[in-house]
Amino acid sequence: MGFIIFSILLMVLWNSTSSFDDELVQRVDSGVSAEDLMLDIEVERENERYKAKKRLESHVMAVEMWGHGDLVSEYDLKYYTDIYNGETQIIDDHAKVRREFVREEISKEDFLEEVDDLNGEMRCVKY
Repeated sequence: MGFIIFSILLMVLWNSTSSFDDELVQRVDSGVSAEDLMLDIEVERENERYKAKKRLESHVMAVEMWGHGDLVSEYDLKYYTDIYNGETQIIDDHAKVRREFVREEISKEDFLEEVDDLNGEMRCVKY
């Protein structure tokens, strides 16, 4: 049951990221200034990091994970924290690529390729 819920959350995250990137490409193509887009990229990065933190908390604070008065074992805490750190690194890398694209430091094709790679990495992150 937990795996199904996690899979759905991951799909929502992946699809929302793709939608944001599609919208970003359209906005760049329509001539929206890089300055205007930078704020949106930062807001998206913060939203993605918030969701990642909530996923971490849902595992660390899950009642079924409690043991002998602790929320999770030290081993499980390290495991989930490592996943969270990997996830936030991918989120930060994604924001960096987005900024490079809107500043025209990389082409649309390179942007889409890098986004696809980052989305693949995110799909590999498993709790």
